[in-house]
Amino acid sequence: VQKLLKEFDDLFPQEVPSGLSPLRGIDHQIDLIPGASLPNRFAYRTNPQETKEIESQVDDLLKKGWVQKSLSRCAVPVLLVPKKDGK
Repeated sequence: VQKLLKEFDDLFPQEVPSGLSPLRGIDHQIDLIPGASLPNRFAYRTNPQETKEIESQVDDLLKKGWVQKSLSRCAVPVLLVPKKDGK
């Protein structure tokens, strides 16, 4: 993968732009099965440090415009996975 990234380096931006990409005029929808239930799972238990980290990451994603608040009835839990360096 590293070889390909280096080979096509000119195709990737040096900095990740903030916000979502502009709309491209493609309308789509996800058709739900009538009568099917949406996944709703309880949040995993987290200690205060983990909760603070989740809130920090979500706030960062909201500020960058990469995610947005939703009124969806669907909910799934967040899972934290430590990086190789332990962060």
